[in-house]
Amino acid sequence: MNSVRGMLLIEVLLAIAFMAALVAIGTQVTLVSLSSTTASEEKDVAHRLAREMLEGARLASMSDWHSLAYVSRAGVYHATTTASSSWAIAGGVESRTVGSHTYTSSFHVASTSRDFATHNLEESYDAAHDDPSTLKVTATVSSDRSGAVTLIEYITRWHNVTCAQTEWNTLDVGATESASQNCTGASYTETVAFPAGTVETTGGTILLAP
Repeated sequence: MNSVRGMLLIEVLLAIAFMAALVAIGTQVTLVSLSSTTASEEKDVAHRLAREMLEGARLASMSDWHSLAYVSRAGVYHATTTASSSWAIAGGVESRTVGSHTYTSSFHVASTSRDFATHNLEESYDAAHDDPSTLKVTATVSSDRSGAVTLIEYITRWHNVTCAQTEWNTLDVGATESASQNCTGASYTETVAFPAGTVETTGGTILLAP
């Protein structure tokens, strides 16, 4: 009888240990799942903030191209709204709390260049082929728990605008640019009036300086 009772006690203890192990495994799986869900949600928020940062930079450039084109290529910036609800470029990193997490957002600007033959953007910047009307903007957003999310967008100077030239203004060699027209004007100063390097005659390409 004692032997039977001993066996039953061992079986009960083994069953309890087995159930405890199952509960521990289930709890661990649940915690891992919750952690993965939280990390995924943080990535989604960071992605949305990065898109917002790029959109803010684009809108700011549409109202004032120079505010984006003339920033330091080594600087860090963020897009912010003004008192008039328009977008502007501000220096430094923006910190924002969403839910219980803090996110830091910023972007930096890089110059671009184009191949004179294909007119395509070049992978590596070449100052000799500089395209002053296209900028590479890289937005980076990170939270206090997850890694960084980085998005890149190329922003161009003229949106939905075509600059159609119909004639050259006649100026003497050495004349100033005061008579030249800005987009969307119909006439432009002849090539001799542009500073050296702003007009590339190879292939008939005209580079308009900002």
